[in-house]
Amino acid sequence: MPGGVGTIHLPAAAMIHLASKSPRRRLLLDQIGVDYAIVDAPIDETRRAGEPPERFVERMAGEKALAGLAALGDARAAPVLAADTVVVLEEQVLGKPRDEEHAMAMLRALSGRMHRVISTVAVAGIRVADTGTGRRWDATRNVEIASAHAGDAGSDRAVDIAPWTATGAADGVSPRCMTSISRVWFREIPYEERRAYCAGGEPLDKAGAYAIQGHAAIFVTRLDGSYSGVMGLPLFETATLLRNTGVGVRAPRAHPAGGERRRSGRFADGV
Repeated sequence: MPGGVGTIHLPAAAMIHLASKSPRRRLLLDQIGVDYAIVDAPIDETRRAGEPPERFVERMAGEKALAGLAALGDARAAPVLAADTVVVLEEQVLGKPRDEEHAMAMLRALSGRMHRVISTVAVAGIRVADTGTGRRWDATRNVEIASAHAGDAGSDRAVDIAPWTATGAADGVSPRCMTSISRVWFREIPYEERRAYCAGGEPLDKAGAYAIQGHAAIFVTRLDGSYSGVMGLPLFETATLLRNTGVGVRAPRAHPAGGERRRSGRFADGV
């Protein structure tokens, strides 16, 4: 595999298991060429009293990954990838709205202000994978162990990936986590516009009552961070985490016409 990153042998039909029913997360995994199967992993998503938003998101992602692993019943069927995303206004966590009026209230609070979107990705169940550093990662113990090529160890170590430890985690498996924090600025959103947006139903199953990939894109005046993270699965962190746990991310397929897509005008060389 290019880059010296090894791969573990998993069924071709399911390189990973995704512990999420979110169609947006499935779309984003498709975008980076990751094969997956869905595993149902319901958990209690109640925030603990005094729990910081970053810790809450990390705990949710880790618990979802472990729940997915438990649902499979066999760690050898892993890895399991999970994610969690919250919108934070000051220190208030905005989850999914209960109904249209709740969505209206959330958008009123976000209107004309900056908020944070915190997304954590977690992977559980990888037993041993080549990190590409001449060492191998044993995820059951969260340690690197020597491999046959230990003398070729490089500097590209997976030290920026934090372990998430759950009390009583099955077989001692602790998910590996990475977190993306983005800042998003909204313009002022008039009442009539908020009402029309909520009436369309788009906000009702979204954290913070909006979908940046949908109509709410016109509310955003500035984004500092990860667009895919705001959608619910930060792709840089996801790809980094998968590669460092031994799961390959495929290169994009060629355009059906046989050549690259080209942009015209002032967008020819960039976005």
